Amino acid sequence: MSRIEKYTLLAGCIPQVVHPRRPFAPLILQFIQDFRQALLTAATVSAEWKALAFLLRPSHLKKIEEDVSRPTSRLGRGLIFQIPPANMPTVFMYGFLFSLLSGNGNIIRISARIAEEAKPILALLAALWQQPDYTPLQQENAFVLYEKDDAVTAYFSSLCNGRILWGNDRTIRHLRQIPLPPQTLELIFPDRYSLALIRASCVIEATEAELKTAAYQFYNDTYEADQNGCSSPRTVIWLGDPHTAQQAACRWWAQVAHISEKYPLTAAKTMLKYTQMWEAALSLPIRGSLHKYTNRLYVYSLPTLPRDISILNGTCGYFYETALPRTADIWPYISPKIQTLTVLGLSPKTIRNELIQQRVSGIDRIVPFGQALIMDTVWDGINIIDTLSRYLR
Repeated sequence: MSRIEKYTLLAGCIPQVVHPRRPFAPLILQFIQDFRQALLTAATVSAEWKALAFLLRPSHLKKIEEDVSRPTSRLGRGLIFQIPPANMPTVFMYGFLFSLLSGNGNIIRISARIAEEAKPILALLAALWQQPDYTPLQQENAFVLYEKDDAVTAYFSSLCNGRILWGNDRTIRHLRQIPLPPQTLELIFPDRYSLALIRASCVIEATEAELKTAAYQFYNDTYEADQNGCSSPRTVIWLGDPHTAQQAACRWWAQVAHISEKYPLTAAKTMLKYTQMWEAALSLPIRGSLHKYTNRLYVYSLPTLPRDISILNGTCGYFYETALPRTADIWPYISPKIQTLTVLGLSPKTIRNELIQQRVSGIDRIVPFGQALIMDTVWDGINIIDTLSRYLR
């Protein structure tokens, strides 16, 4: 079987020639607004796709353009080959649109795990591409379905001017062995780990309505992605003295347990969480205590954090927690592995300034509760549009 027969073209065409555009070219902006309107009016589109439509509103795209260094002196790099993650079904479209905004054509690999969810969205794209004005975009962009196949990946890699890889560390190490043309740019988004930081007194002082809102935002940051998103918190750090933290934790987790009743728990998720619980009991260098609120919420309380926080692995409603008196006590545990810090009762700007002053090696994002999964053109500390375009002096 030839490499051509090993993939299925879901939408577009395999680009033969890509002439890069200026970032935020009028044709691209018009196409994105038409696609946004198609998302907003589609009856079967989920809330996650509506969030993408919100991101694509013209005022926000204008703000993104203002953050790009000298956009009128830039061109795209050409053809970008992307292998998005299979555990986050919407990322492939974010990657495509950000690269398109940068002035590039694209080949996007779609995993079989997300193919059924992707097909209705790709149908919206395909319908737009039937308009004569958008024929050039159809010819310069392709979405392809294939199982893991190094020969196919090598073929597409040989064509590209840039490659973007998402995945766990093992997958990334393997894919990076597949050669690229010498001048090809490569962006890597490997395994990352995220935390939630809560000022304990904020939870104690909150009204019932405020507490419910915050817990609902926490649910969206975590349960909505089964905690599989690299920006979904798996560990909660209570900021305050032990007594205050304990009081806050009791009130907080009771509210989260109530909200998590709507979480679609399966037997497989229950077994995974149960396995993680026993693995923690046997392997963690620090002993703690487990609180099983419901099958949808397990919380493992630790007296302090391990040196490598990323070993605290929880999914599907399994969290770790500890209490620390000051933010300064957190920074020694932060490594480049830590990506997002979601905060409640604290100012993201204040935390950001402290991180810079203390020269902390990790954390690329500090956002309020409810914004952990919101993607934008700056990710893992990289301005994607700046990086996927080239500056002409």
